[in-house]
Amino acid sequence: MRKVPYFHPESGTYTNRRRWVGLSFFIFLIGVPFIVIDGASLFLLDIVNMEFHLFFRVFPFTQFYVLFGLTIAGVAGLIYVTLIWGRVWCGWMCPQTIITDFLRVFEKFWLPRKNIKGVNKYLRLIGSYATMTGFVFLVALDVVWYFINPYDFLNRLTTGTLSAFAIGSLAVSFIITWLDMVIVRQSFCEYLCPYAKMQGALFSESTTVVAYDEKRGETDCTKCLMCVRVCPAGIDIRDGLQMSCIACAACVDACEPIMAKKGKANLVRYWSAEKTPSLLRDKSFMVALVAIIASLFVIWQVFFKIDLQVNLSRNSNFTGKIISGQIVNGYTLVLDNLGSDEKRISVSITPAEFKLLPPITYYLVKGNETVRLPLMVELPVGKEESEFILVVEDNKGDRKEINQGFFRVK
Repeated sequence: MRKVPYFHPESGTYTNRRRWVGLSFFIFLIGVPFIVIDGASLFLLDIVNMEFHLFFRVFPFTQFYVLFGLTIAGVAGLIYVTLIWGRVWCGWMCPQTIITDFLRVFEKFWLPRKNIKGVNKYLRLIGSYATMTGFVFLVALDVVWYFINPYDFLNRLTTGTLSAFAIGSLAVSFIITWLDMVIVRQSFCEYLCPYAKMQGALFSESTTVVAYDEKRGETDCTKCLMCVRVCPAGIDIRDGLQMSCIACAACVDACEPIMAKKGKANLVRYWSAEKTPSLLRDKSFMVALVAIIASLFVIWQVFFKIDLQVNLSRNSNFTGKIISGQIVNGYTLVLDNLGSDEKRISVSITPAEFKLLPPITYYLVKGNETVRLPLMVELPVGKEESEFILVVEDNKGDRKEINQGFFRVK
């Protein structure tokens, strides 16, 4: 519980940096659903069409392993950051912290630090909550836009055709976000956030944390309590490292001018047991390796994996026959287009003595579509033990070759 009135930090080396980092990251999070190229988003979990967009590529939900790889990369990356720099994510880039900082700015605008009485007090309170509610509504909208295409959402909203599901999703998102950001705020970090609970097991002596110099504090500390007043988590950094600390360094900025007046070094700072901390110290090497491998897997799936999957199998319902000195057998060709673009497929066969019936000059396969084509292959009698190669090529030049052996009549 906070022991002294809260004072929002005005400026300071870390406060200014955090302000720009938070603003930039917030704009990025708001803008991500709107970044679209040729109908594909930078990131979108499209629950309406049962597909997800990642780096302007579209995947069906059946390829969930790509999202799983992205999740593993993100979690491993966050654990790595915690092992090296502690809870710097919480204080600098966590949406919970960034949005809460925005709300404090609105409160400061409407409720300056002076006695306000009478009707003016209630009008300012109304203005404060109205501004915060409008801002939270924007955040709730953005959350929904990560699941429903924002352009489609806004178009349906203006035409009055927005589905009950979309309206319900927005309402639930708004209520949860409002309660979290306006009421719960930093208490979420201390009592509800699973990452806050996990950090205790991840910290080591070499982890960089915000720390108070206890030895010098006995003689140099002025007991001004500014480090406590500016702490958004309401803790006293002088009591040592605590689970609620989000490493925002507001206390560092608060103590610095006080110590500067005394001509002494800051009592609070980012600190590590290692004088020259390594980026691969302790157990962080294995975590970094997992993050890199998972990231490379996602990059390969998104940028290098061929969208067209091909499979050829014998048609068990078609019995091989001899017709006019030619052996004819049946097959089923499965074409699975994993991309969002339509593909023009051509199919050919080698060696020259084999023939496709009927010949396939081209076949159009829509994005995220799977088709099954019945094929018949013809071969002169006497060459039953031959092998053929079915060549499948799309309009982008991606080529698949399928070996099929022992062509024979049953």
